[in-house]
Amino acid sequence: MSIRFLLLITWISCIPDVATTQCLPTGSDIEGPYYVTGAPETDSIIAPVLQSSAQKIRVRGTVYFSGCEVPVPDPVIDIWHTDELGEYSNVEGNPDDFAYRARVKGNVSGEYLYYSVFPGLYPGRPRHTHFKVWVNDTLKLTSQMYFEGDPLNASDPWASNAEPNRVVELDTLPNGDLEARMDIYLIDSPWTSIEDPQSPGASSFLVFPNPVDRSRLIRLPEIMTVSMVDMAGRLVLDRQQTAILDVGLLPPGRYVIRSSDGRSVPIVIPAW
Repeated sequence: MSIRFLLLITWISCIPDVATTQCLPTGSDIEGPYYVTGAPETDSIIAPVLQSSAQKIRVRGTVYFSGCEVPVPDPVIDIWHTDELGEYSNVEGNPDDFAYRARVKGNVSGEYLYYSVFPGLYPGRPRHTHFKVWVNDTLKLTSQMYFEGDPLNASDPWASNAEPNRVVELDTLPNGDLEARMDIYLIDSPWTSIEDPQSPGASSFLVFPNPVDRSRLIRLPEIMTVSMVDMAGRLVLDRQQTAILDVGLLPPGRYVIRSSDGRSVPIVIPAW
């Protein structure tokens, strides 16, 4: 046995079990008294961060289904937190005051990013950021993010009970700004079943992309056992417990994906 092979085996054995250590459903947390509806939408910058001289922070992550493998497309992360002095904006209902409040739009791969100031200390609590997760205009989660190393975490009744994924590690970027990553794992599938318009009364589900794009990969809303048939009813694919279908070997055309629990969805593979 070569030294190179032994080193490879040793390296593989040291890789942490990501699914075990990180794939926990993101827990809910109290909303608190200062949530305000109607925050402005953005894809990155939280007003008025560019005008502030306070410590900046960049937060990024991906929203996943409960299986922790399939990203949720186009999530909206509704965030609000204090300024550097520990004060919330809009507590008196000022419609023009949405400092450090925003609806952050994620992309089709479930990725979100925002740039803000590092929250100040609100009296009696550790530093934290409130957030809600919306999918297809449906509220799926209300929770809070905390910061590793905050001495008040242990005595706070909410931070002390947060799962590790919500207590984020802070890194320092070359320009001095902070950076944190928090992936969000939803407890249930954000894509609720809908009625199949081609078969009234039949339950359907959503897949993406539909039509299939050049990656030739179809993402399912959860880990499922599915079959795929063409318009003549011929079986073309049969997969057990998967979240992604590779249709690269199938010819262009219209197909139907059927789940083991009786749901189905039509899908198109275009010709390029």
